Amino acid sequence: MTHIASSLRRFSVYFGAIVVIISAAFVPQAFAADPASQIHLSKNWSGYEMVGSSYTSVSGSWTVASSTPTNSKMSAEATWVGIGGANTSDLIQAGTQTIFVKGKPQYLAWYEILPDNQHALPITVAPGDMVSVSLTETSPGMWQLVFVNNTTGKIYQTHIPYVSSHSSAEWVIERPLAVTNAGTGYLPLNNFGTVAFKNASAQSNGVNIAVTADTAEQLVMSSTGIVAESLPTKAYGGVFSIMYLSPSLGRSYLRDLINTTTRVTTPAQHHEIPVQNLDLSSGTLIVNLSFASRH
Repeated sequence: MTHIASSLRRFSVYFGAIVVIISAAFVPQAFAADPASQIHLSKNWSGYEMVGSSYTSVSGSWTVASSTPTNSKMSAEATWVGIGGANTSDLIQAGTQTIFVKGKPQYLAWYEILPDNQHALPITVAPGDMVSVSLTETSPGMWQLVFVNNTTGKIYQTHIPYVSSHSSAEWVIERPLAVTNAGTGYLPLNNFGTVAFKNASAQSNGVNIAVTADTAEQLVMSSTGIVAESLPTKAYGGVFSIMYLSPSLGRSYLRDLINTTTRVTTPAQHHEIPVQNLDLSSGTLIVNLSFASRH
């Protein structure tokens, strides 16, 4: 019998199933990295994050992907916006989630506040639906969640009491984690194709800030440090895409980083062992990849 572990950070239950969430276009030639940018490698997040300010609102829009499973038993992806969690253990987040169980998809709109479990929202989502999600602190410790399915016209709003550090804002596709009595491990990531974020912005000290390559830091999902699994494009004016990568394209992208001056760090919010084949120097990981066989 599968056991759902109680989480201390970003764990969420999916309808009593075994899934526990750690928190849920144009392809650039050779996936060339921007030498001036900073990229974070993560085992489970891909997208953008803003850090180092007081964030009181986050919002974004995307189309629920027509994903396909990558494993005959189970695979998944979660797409969300959130506040907090980059350098702290708090996080309030909301979004959509697709899980394939033996090839059959299950779709969910949800929110989560750490350390509580995930909560399903009473609004239906399906592939092709354009959704808009916002989280806004309307008074100290009180957050308004607005979830809009622009395709069906359905709107759900609620207020959530939560004490936040306001320390970061995120726009993410996440690879979920499965917890069973046989062990814990990341689920295979769905092939979600390309998901485009629009109107991605946050409010800090009363000022609205759109996600751009200058205002936010890029997160690249790479479970091994050798193969990137999904990749965000360069953000302009609150618009960017996240692309699912095949192993060959993922290797191509990370190889390209070898010849750039891009700084790569492992974000603190993931509480993971740093990618083993990167060199640590003054808190910054400089790309130094090895493609020898791993045993």
